[in-house]
Amino acid sequence: MIKTAISLLACLHVCTAMPVVDYAKIKEDIWALLVAYHDTRDGGLGPVFLRLAWHSAGTWDPKNAPHGGSCGATMRWDPERGYYDNQGLKIARDTLQIIKDSHPEITYSDLWILAGYTAVEYMEGPQIDFTPGRPDAHHNDYTPIPEDRLPEWNMTVNEMILTFGRMGLTEREMVALLGGHSVGHTQPENSGFPFLKWDITPLKFDNFYYKFLFDQSWLFEQDGDCGGVTCQYYRNRSWMMLITDMYLRDDARLSPYAKMYADDEALWFVDFSLAFKKLTEFGMPSGAQACQRGKNSTKVKN
Repeated sequence: MIKTAISLLACLHVCTAMPVVDYAKIKEDIWALLVAYHDTRDGGLGPVFLRLAWHSAGTWDPKNAPHGGSCGATMRWDPERGYYDNQGLKIARDTLQIIKDSHPEITYSDLWILAGYTAVEYMEGPQIDFTPGRPDAHHNDYTPIPEDRLPEWNMTVNEMILTFGRMGLTEREMVALLGGHSVGHTQPENSGFPFLKWDITPLKFDNFYYKFLFDQSWLFEQDGDCGGVTCQYYRNRSWMMLITDMYLRDDARLSPYAKMYADDEALWFVDFSLAFKKLTEFGMPSGAQACQRGKNSTKVKN
């Protein structure tokens, strides 16, 4: 009984000592950045904020250390920030530093994920309830996450399914998450792929990506240097699909889900929200939400 009381007092002290974080205000400030940079040549910050959150969380491996995932924000340091798959994310990290400087009480790990959620909503996608509590790693304790954790554009379909399965995601969840390619475009200086978009609405989070997979004709091309290998992709005028995108059309295990999302945007919004929230909460400390002091800390809404 005495030990239990001491433990409860210790927990109360830790929770009381944590700074109050106004997540609603931080979300407003992220939204203001998205508005301010909406009309840039590169298409605004929405797609790159989403990509930062995805690349932060998509390294999760529950069986092998370092486990990665959204906790830690280890992309702040080399070698991770220099990995091929993380090229082009410096602008997102640097821009969000403005928010971090104004709100030092939020961790980078929570900030990057909240920015991804906010970007989806800003681009007319679904609103995702935000759960805080991701701690940051310390540089002196830092072990780099292996570079091969993220899904690669030239994986086989079985390798791609295994990679998402390693994180604890189903085939349906994988197909829903890949719909994030509805926004943004490739950058030659970052990936080696030519400057191409996935569909006609690169700043709107919609299901055109799935529609384009089935409605357009795609020609295979290979040129350019993509991380030391020749780029391979499918093209239709100024649009493109990666090899891994085409699996959603051509693989019998995956195409039913992609067709379902092509026909029903509302269903995709629901599935994407659930899958992305699941992905970005892997590895969060047990009880983090209960010990995180903040205003609107679990449901941040405009």
